[in-house]
Amino acid sequence: MNAGNPLSIYFNFDSPLLVDQTAEGVGTAQSARLQQFAQQARGVNATAVVVNGYASPEGQESHNATLARNRANAVRDRLAGLLPGVALTVGTTGALPGGPTSYPSLRRADVFITAPAL
Repeated sequence: MNAGNPLSIYFNFDSPLLVDQTAEGVGTAQSARLQQFAQQARGVNATAVVVNGYASPEGQESHNATLARNRANAVRDRLAGLLPGVALTVGTTGALPGGPTSYPSLRRADVFITAPAL
């Protein structure tokens, strides 16, 4: 749960809808993982959460940008209910480079927390 190890939530092809398991099996038990993330964020007194959204590179650039932003927004909105009072923002969005075999792992949103200094 730090900048070097984000929580990744995966999506189905051309979809910004949160699913518990993707059709290609990349993301599994994602609802439970989001709840666990929120619990851990509360445990470290997180002050902010940043969600970066991504898409695989196939498709038009403008479509991928919108899709990536919508994926980040979907995760942010789900976390809003789990982390009241924590600042939730969308950061980087867009398509990631890769080949067809990596496409399922590129359809995601990465979540990072910020905790107060001790």
